[in-house]
Order: sequence, then C-alpha cells, then structure tokens
Amino acid sequence: ATNRLAVFSHTTLAVEWLVPRIGSFHRAHPGIDLNLFASLEPTSIYDGSADVGIWAGADPLPGTHMDTLFQPEYFPVCAPRLLGGADTIRPGDLKRFQLLYSIYQVPHWQAWLRAAGIDDIELDAPGFTTSAQAYRAAQDGHGMFLAQRMFVSNDIAAGILTAPFRLAVRHPAAYRVVSLEPRKGEPNIQAF
Repeated sequence: ATNRLAVFSHTTLAVEWLVPRIGSFHRAHPGIDLNLFASLEPTSIYDGSADVGIWAGADPLPGTHMDTLFQPEYFPVCAPRLLGGADTIRPGDLKRFQLLYSIYQVPHWQAWLRAAGIDDIELDAPGFTTSAQAYRAAQDGHGMFLAQRMFVSNDIAAGILTAPFRLAVRHPAAYRVVSLEPRKGEPNIQAF
C-alpha cells in the first residue's frame, strides 16, 4: 500500500518550484505518494486535510514546527524580445511597459519601485488572480513581471526571461516547510 502525504502550497510556488522537484522526491522515496493542493492559508494542517505544507509568512504559526527553505528576493523580469534589442534599460523606463502582477504582488512591486527611487508609477488594479498567470504573461512577452529568484533562475539561464536590472529586494516573510509540532517527526514528513 502506498503512503499518501498531503502537501499544501500556493499555486505559483507549486508550479515553479515544487513540481519540478517531485521527480527527485519520488526517486528517493518511491513509497510515498504526494498529493499536492493549492492553498494560500495554512488552515489545512490544523483541520487535518494536509500533513505538511510550504507557507510564506513573517510570523510563526501557533502549534507548528517550521523549517526555513528560502528568503524571497524580487526583481523585474521579461521576455528578451520585450526590450526590442536593448542591452540595458533604466528603472525609469518601466513606464513604457505593462507591469504584470496579481493582488498578492502589489506590495512587492511597491517595495521594488521605492528601492529603485521611482515614485511616479501607479499600480492599477491587477489583471491576474494568481502570480502564475502573470508569470506566464511575462514569458509570452506581454510585460514586466516582478519575479522571485528561486522561481525564475532556470528560465533566465535558458534565455526565456531576462532580468534587465541588478536591483532586487528581499522580503521578510521566508518560505517555510510547516507541520504540526506533534507530527514533525513522522517519517513521511521528515522525508518531505
């Protein structure tokens, strides 16, 4: 019989970071069947519908054990063709481009624009409900997306995306593996 391990994470993290790593997990732990589902909030570990999850938050969750995976670092990326052959652009040039983002990314864009010294770009109502949708729109050449380094490094290396600015901003809410404190030692959770 297979052991099932229910894992929650938000959609973009699952698509861009977790799913590409599933093959190596299955090779290392062939007896564990992962069941992934999208959730922005960690309530599923409290009600028992998830065994473990990956959550981004600044505050500790009561009654949980957390292991930090990585600290998010954000910077704009786009499809190389969007730059029209230019090698470099200045942060002020962002006004010429469509900025792509979901509601969850508005504060990150605001932080990046502040760090870049840009105060004359207004962020309108986002056109995307998930960051994964905005990310895909950037890959397709529709605008600038504020990406996380952990999610886009392969696409940048492959030339699918380019990062036209050196400036990146760090976010205080690290991505963490989270489980209920009494369950942290269970073999499947340890394996994950």
